[in-house]
Amino acid sequence: RVMKDSGILATYSCARIIRDNMAAADLVYDDGPIVGRRGPGTIATKWV
Repeated sequence: RVMKDSGILATYSCARIIRDNMAAADLVYDDGPIVGRRGPGTIATKWV
């Protein structure tokens, strides 16, 4: 499973376990857009 340095990962999930695992994989994440729900999604990338 390879992600380019310029790659962007987007998910509907905002669960803490997902975000913790993204941080453990050296990804920088932030809130994504709210699409038909109360909570935001998550967008992550390798670069800042």
